[in-house]
Amino acid sequence: MNTEFWISKRYLRSTRKQRFLPLMTFVSIAGISIGIIALITILSVMRGGNEVLEKKLMGLNAHVTIVDEGNSDDLTADKIHSLIPEYVKNISHFIQGETIARSKTGDEVVATGIRVKGVSEEDIKNLRDVEFYFAEDSSLNSLSPSDKSSLSGIILGDELLSQLNVHPDFGDKIDLIAPLAQVGPTGELEPIARTYKLIGSFRSGFYEYDSRVAFVSFREGEKLLGLQGMRGWQITLNDPYKIKKVVEILKQSLGSDLRIESWDRENRKLFAALKLERWAMGIVLFLIVLIASFSIIGLVMMLVFDKKKDVAILRTIGMNIKDVRKIFLLYSVQIGAVGSILGGILGSILCFVLMIRPIKLPGAYYLDTLPVKWSFFWSLVFVLLGVFVAALSSLYPVSQSTNEDLVVTLRYE
Repeated sequence: MNTEFWISKRYLRSTRKQRFLPLMTFVSIAGISIGIIALITILSVMRGGNEVLEKKLMGLNAHVTIVDEGNSDDLTADKIHSLIPEYVKNISHFIQGETIARSKTGDEVVATGIRVKGVSEEDIKNLRDVEFYFAEDSSLNSLSPSDKSSLSGIILGDELLSQLNVHPDFGDKIDLIAPLAQVGPTGELEPIARTYKLIGSFRSGFYEYDSRVAFVSFREGEKLLGLQGMRGWQITLNDPYKIKKVVEILKQSLGSDLRIESWDRENRKLFAALKLERWAMGIVLFLIVLIASFSIIGLVMMLVFDKKKDVAILRTIGMNIKDVRKIFLLYSVQIGAVGSILGGILGSILCFVLMIRPIKLPGAYYLDTLPVKWSFFWSLVFVLLGVFVAALSSLYPVSQSTNEDLVVTLRYE
């Protein structure tokens, strides 16, 4: 243990004999601890929320989507599979487009814009983390009834049920209108309207989907959307972490008329907004630690004033200015270390408690419990950040510790 550290440690303990220094020390340590606890806990909750959101989006979207913007029939599932055979788990055709959904209850007519997606029954079965509800006399097979006289089925998002005042158990019917789906006799684009039986609903836990998306069979999607439908292929991979490599292979092998995107690329605006939110929240929480550092400035200045005679004696017996300043710098670093480590431990304990005994959330949040994802790396970063801020805040008072005149200070000693 070197001399500077030993003296700074003695100063930290000797503050008990002073009147205000113990209180200032406690306030400084508590302020930094609270800031670190807030940083670790809140950002762990935000990371947990992002992880849940990613899982929900991966459950609703294929890992890779190929959109045929030229409406070419040359691309087939076999051709796609031959390019990436070792990565593919499932390949399926889809069609989607924007339509107007209309329902009628008595004399009341309700209409809203929705996105209709035509897929196979197998694709709907493969959706992960999605809850489905079907009417008693219906099932997934009701999307394409064997009886040609029966209406084809439709599955609406859970939020759409309340918007359209319908429910699968009531046997309600939904009219879908695709505004620009076919070429009319005059050569202009005309709408196509079809009626469907509401056979079920789904709840993904993601409001954007539950309030705007409906599923029909692929064949019905082609009949309804016609020319305005966006056609393509959706690919599910064995290993989701191979997405970038698969996208590169497909882009190199397929033509420029095809738009190839991964699921995270399609949702890039959402993830960019979430990343910005995390940074903004981190900056706001960092201000708590920064404000706590002001108390360290006052504390070190009080200590410098209280120990100016000690400083004069140390310099008289040969200690240089650099080593004297190092004493007070180490003093503030110790305060920052105690506060940061204490905050890191308490913040981590709080995160583990929330992970073991999660807080239940109301249904409006689309989550059953408060998600928490603790990270040792980020906890360590926040602890080191607290120590760094404490050291940085002491630079000015430390620089003033050796400005006193030694003769004047020691005159009456």
